Amino acid sequence: MDLKVNHYHHFQYEALYIKFWLGHNQHHTYLIIWLIIFFYKKVRKKEGMGLGDAKLLAVVGFWFGWFSIPFTIFMSSVVALIFVIPSLINKSRKMSSQIPFGPYIIIAVIFYVFFSNQIKTFLL
Repeated sequence: MDLKVNHYHHFQYEALYIKFWLGHNQHHTYLIIWLIIFFYKKVRKKEGMGLGDAKLLAVVGFWFGWFSIPFTIFMSSVVALIFVIPSLINKSRKMSSQIPFGPYIIIAVIFYVFFSNQIKTFLL
């Protein structure tokens, strides 16, 4: 089997799973995240983010609406940088080392839960 076929079949299975459990809108959220993961892997020839992160973001979109997704991705990236930069400076971690992104997504979601009204007022 070709690598492209494997990715396509894997996406079909995952997409049906997301659509069954979460609904149509979160299916689109998962598709967007999956496409980002897929293209990054094609360009860089290595995995950048796991599909567990995409599922977690789809669930976040289901619980809190589409508006929470861009904020969560941005804030989780900022939180991850805050935690990882000191280890990069100390050279205890390389730029190519993998970090689990799920905990940073959860921290961003907690931040969103407590400050969602202020965030929406500020941005809208």
